[in-house]
Amino acid sequence: MVVEVGGEAVGPAGRVAVGDEVIAYRIDGGYAEEVVVPASAVVPKPAAMAWEAAGGLMLAGATAVHALTATAVSAQETVLVHAAAGGVGLMAVQLAVARGARVIGTASERNHPYLRELGAEPTTYGEGLADRVRGLAPNGVDAAIDCVGTDEAVDVSLELVADRDRIASIAAFPRGAWVGIKMLGGGPGADPEPRCATPLACSSPHSSRRESSRSVPARSSSTRLPKPIARGKLATSPASSCSFRTPFS
Repeated sequence: MVVEVGGEAVGPAGRVAVGDEVIAYRIDGGYAEEVVVPASAVVPKPAAMAWEAAGGLMLAGATAVHALTATAVSAQETVLVHAAAGGVGLMAVQLAVARGARVIGTASERNHPYLRELGAEPTTYGEGLADRVRGLAPNGVDAAIDCVGTDEAVDVSLELVADRDRIASIAAFPRGAWVGIKMLGGGPGADPEPRCATPLACSSPHSSRRESSRSVPARSSSTRLPKPIARGKLATSPASSCSFRTPFS
């Protein structure tokens, strides 16, 4: 909950005010009781979501948005999502469907009914995966998102997607970089975040279709975050920052 704001604290969803329930991404010191962050990192917590769910929304959700942005998935395209029933995979499935894309997702058979509910076409992983995907998508696969990092996921993606710039992985370290696909997240040489100014901006189906995940601008020194703040004390907020209490207060 926001306890103090600078005079010009405006986030991606609008002005940030004292008393707002918010979630923040990316920040340092998230386990502290109180923290100062740039207003640009703060978005409203969905009113219907508990803190436990909202707290993970920006991690899995922003990773999924990053992957879809890096691979430029758009309407009328076919995207293959490996590990579609995992945390990031489920987000990627729903966001891709919302963009109007056709989604083929790999998962264990027990998860197939749920993936169908979300609008995906599930298939099992394992031997013969490439042929099963071809059977579902005889006109080809435009992009692939690897959320598991196995050799199978990388090999099948390379076999089915002509443009390696449209294959992204959050887990295939270090092999993904060796074969020339996009590596996302916190591993060696990976792109750590979407190019868009905020995850919300990246989630728009009207985002630039060819925004490169390799062209992330460096953070300026003015956006560096402070160390966790001691209990009961708040640093003076810069004009574009806000102070808020975390769920650990």
